[in-house]
Amino acid sequence: MESETVVSFQDAGKRFGENWVFRNLNLDLPSSQIVAIVGESGSGKTTLLQLINGVLRADEGVVQVMGSAVPSAGLHSFRRGIGYAVQGGGLFPHMTVYRNVTVLARLEGRDQARCRYRFEELLSLMGLDHLELQDRYPYQISGGQQHRISLCRALMLKPQILLLDEPFSAIDPMSRGEIHREFLAIQEKEQVSALLVTHDLREAVALSKYLVVMAQGTIVQHGATEQVIKEPERDYVAKLLETYL
Repeated sequence: MESETVVSFQDAGKRFGENWVFRNLNLDLPSSQIVAIVGESGSGKTTLLQLINGVLRADEGVVQVMGSAVPSAGLHSFRRGIGYAVQGGGLFPHMTVYRNVTVLARLEGRDQARCRYRFEELLSLMGLDHLELQDRYPYQISGGQQHRISLCRALMLKPQILLLDEPFSAIDPMSRGEIHREFLAIQEKEQVSALLVTHDLREAVALSKYLVVMAQGTIVQHGATEQVIKEPERDYVAKLLETYL
């Protein structure tokens, strides 16, 4: 189902025990672009991602993904349309680069030729030599290469949504700039709706077209990134921009 909104939170609430992360949260996120969600630790950023892919369930309200509510059953099928990449890469240390990238496709029963083609396509888009890296293990490649491979794995099944939880935070500044450029190029080609959680406002501004600012479980401001920068609606956002940009 095509929609201008890829994810919608409608009066959503989530709690752990007696403590609410957020309540009455309403937010529509646009499709086919990079959305950055920024905020201090504990503001609810990662919880939003986990509600989107069904790792967590909302205690109140509705979470709609790709036009339908997150299902209570059949999550395996639902998650086929969602890629996920996390801080540190999260590669399986006992698997080669090829097996890491293609693991989900192989579990889905994709034939070897399709797996090989998609593997080579993704590594090429990320500026990597598939022949050089395919038989190496994670410990045999650099940190920057590990993060690129993690993104390739998340994109292997051509997901409609890509969830990114601090995926670039452990990378040195020079390598991060290169990966940012490659990620922007691959997102544009794949036209995947990418939701990026980051504590780095500079990174959020550099990558996103849509920006969500969170604080203490509330949406302080959201909108086109350029608009948020030019017209901060709250003192909190203005101070954040002044401090980090």
